[in-house]
Amino acid sequence: MRSDQSDKKRKRTAYPKTLPICLFWMSFSLLYASQIEVLEPLSMVEENILLEESTAEQMAFSNETPFLGEEIAASSVAGLFPDRINWTTKKKAAPPEIPVAAKPTKSLRVSIDALYFKPIQDSLKYGQTNSMSFSPPGNTIGPSFTYDWGVRGSLAIPLRYDDWDLSAAYTYFHPTMPTVHKTDDNQYLFMVLTQSFFPQVNNFSNVQCGDIKGKWRLKMDVLNIELKRICLVSRSFLIKPIIGIQLAEVKQRIVVNYGRFYIVNGGVLPLDNPIPILNAQKIISANEVYGVGPEFGGEMSFLMPKNFRLFLKSAFACMFGRFNTTMKYAENLGSIGSLPPNGTGITTTPYPDNQVLKVNVAGSFTMIQIQGAFSKEWKMGKNGSGDFMLGWETQFWWNLSRMNGFNQPSLTSLGADMSLQGPYARLELNF
Repeated sequence: MRSDQSDKKRKRTAYPKTLPICLFWMSFSLLYASQIEVLEPLSMVEENILLEESTAEQMAFSNETPFLGEEIAASSVAGLFPDRINWTTKKKAAPPEIPVAAKPTKSLRVSIDALYFKPIQDSLKYGQTNSMSFSPPGNTIGPSFTYDWGVRGSLAIPLRYDDWDLSAAYTYFHPTMPTVHKTDDNQYLFMVLTQSFFPQVNNFSNVQCGDIKGKWRLKMDVLNIELKRICLVSRSFLIKPIIGIQLAEVKQRIVVNYGRFYIVNGGVLPLDNPIPILNAQKIISANEVYGVGPEFGGEMSFLMPKNFRLFLKSAFACMFGRFNTTMKYAENLGSIGSLPPNGTGITTTPYPDNQVLKVNVAGSFTMIQIQGAFSKEWKMGKNGSGDFMLGWETQFWWNLSRMNGFNQPSLTSLGADMSLQGPYARLELNF
C-alpha cells in the first residue's frame, strides 16, 4: 500500500517538470519555422541579383518587370538585414533605354547632299614616256584624277497605298580635272592617240613628240525614281526595300595637244607626187552615253540611343541606251619630202582638212551604288524632324565608255569602266 502511494506521488510530480520542456520545444519550432519563411525570400533575392549581374547584357534588352515576390521578399527582410538590402539596391541598375524604330508616317521628306567625289575612268591615255629607248621604262601619261564637288537633291512623298513612299533623286556631278602637261627635250614622248591607221592620218615612224598636254572633263546627270517602305525587323533595326527606275546621261570630253613632232617620214607613193603624211596636233574626243533601266536595292538603319543611327544603302541598276563617240583630228601638219641622202629634206605645212571618226551603237551598262553613314536626328516642332548625315559612297559603272578603241576605225570599241568614290554630307527635313 505504501509503495502504490509513492508511485502515484512520483507520477504527479513528474508531469509538471516535463511541461516546460514541451512548451519550450514547441516555441522553438515555431520560431525556427518563422525564420525559415523569412530567410527563404532572401535567398531568392540574392540568386536573382547574381543572375542579373551574370547576364547583364541579356537583361538590358528585356522589357519584363520584376516579379512581385521579389519586392515582397526584399521588404520583408529590410528590418533583419538592412546592410544587404542597401547593397543589393546599389548594385541593381536600370536597363538602358532601347530606341524604338519609327513607324511609317505620312510625312514629306526633303534632303540635299553635298558630294565630294573622285572619278576614275579606265582606258584614258594621252601618251607614253621614253617610248624609244625604254631605259628607264616608259610611264603612262593620262588624266590627273582629283576630288571635285557635286550635289544631289531628293524629295519623298508618302502614298496612301500600304505605307509606301514615292521618291525622286537627282544627282549633278560635272567635275573638270586639272590639265596634265608633259615635256621631253629628246622628243621621246609617244603619241598613242595618233597611231598608224592609214597614211592620210599618220605613219608609224612619225609617232614621237616633245610636248603633250591633255585635259578631261566629265558630266553626269542621274535621275532615280524609287518606291520605298519601312519594314521593322526589331525595335532598333529597320530596312527599306527599293524598287524603281534609273535614268542616266554621262558625257566625257578629252582634248589633247601634241607639239614639237619628231618627223622622220614626209610622204608616200607616188614619188613624183607624194601624198603628204598628216600629223594631228590636236585630238578632240566626245563620248556620250544615255540609258534607262530598272533599279532595286535596300536601305538598312540601326537605331541607337540619343537619336543616333548607322545607315547602309546598296542599289543596283541595269540600263540600256546609246553610245555616241566622236573622234576629231585637228590642226594637222602635212609632211612632204624625204631625209638625205635620198632626199633633200622634209617640209611641213598646215593642212586645212580634219579627220573625224564616229561610233554610234546601242548597248547596255550597269552600275552599283554603296553608301555607309552615321547620322543624328533631332525633333522640330510637334511632328517635324531633321537629320544630319556624314558618310562615304562608292559607285561603279561597268561598260560606260567607248573610248578605249575610238582611235582604230577598223576595230569595234570596247566598253571601259568608271568609278566614283568619296565622302558626302546630307541634310534631311521631315514635315
